[in-house]
Amino acid sequence: MDQGLGVLLGAGVGALGTAVTATLTAWWARGQAKLTADAQREQAQAQARVDHARWRRETRRDAYAAFLDTVHAVHDRAERARSAVMNDPGRLIEGASTFMQEAQALREPLRARWAVVAMEGPKPVGTAAKTLLDRTSDWLVHVEVLIAVHGQGKSQEPFEEACASAYHDVHAALVKFIATAEAVLDASPVAAPS
Repeated sequence: MDQGLGVLLGAGVGALGTAVTATLTAWWARGQAKLTADAQREQAQAQARVDHARWRRETRRDAYAAFLDTVHAVHDRAERARSAVMNDPGRLIEGASTFMQEAQALREPLRARWAVVAMEGPKPVGTAAKTLLDRTSDWLVHVEVLIAVHGQGKSQEPFEEACASAYHDVHAALVKFIATAEAVLDASPVAAPS
């Protein structure tokens, strides 16, 4: 009987050990599965943040580039008009007027692109873009006045100086906008999480 009891006790202890081992293994595996799921969730959230930052940076870059393209187009037409008057005072002003009409036609697209830049932000870039928009508009007015004065045969010197000053203001605003936009774009994270 002692042997039978020993066998039963041995079998009971073995079964109990197996059950405890299985329970501990299941508990450990469940803990590992939770840790793995948490790590995967954190990795997915980090990747989502990086993807959003990349999308945001690209959207801003595209808005800034479209605004600059339009600024340059306006500038090109207005500069051609100014040059036509300044470099060939005897020339008819029709060519200069044509360039100014083209520049004026770009004012609304320029404002629309400024609005997108302001919306995309951040605020320092929107402010720099507004300054550039305002300085460009001011310069266009000075070029228009210069063309009108040229057409009337009046002395152009004070108007040329005002136009040159406005041109320098545009350049300073352009440099400021580019520097501000570059700083924002350079600060944007674009690397994948490690």
